Amino acid sequence: AATRDAGGGHVWIGCQGGVICTFDTRTFELWGILAGHTQDVLAMARVGSQMWTAAGHLVWVWESCESSDPQVTKELNCFGKDILSLLASESGLFVLCGSIAGFVVLDAATCDTLAVGSVDEGI
Repeated sequence: AATRDAGGGHVWIGCQGGVICTFDTRTFELWGILAGHTQDVLAMARVGSQMWTAAGHLVWVWESCESSDPQVTKELNCFGKDILSLLASESGLFVLCGSIAGFVVLDAATCDTLAVGSVDEGI
């Protein structure tokens, strides 16, 4: 998984073992290593000034993404299955979290669940 921060100065790369590496887009040098997820980081999305990252069934919402010390401000448990994709709406108002089992649509501001779809229910 990979995405840019809001300013475009850094690229976030999700890695095995729960690590996120950030690289400077001008020099291509490693800018930082963000540890903490306990599983491989398989999905990420920039949502306004926030970065959302997913590892296993957990989504973390990061603030201060363009600083040298971004912080996790929310942890969301969206599924019992690994999240394979995160997609922010163009408006930035909601985020779609997809897994092999289905999807959850979250309000980007409150992180409240807006909709759920399950493969078992025949979406």
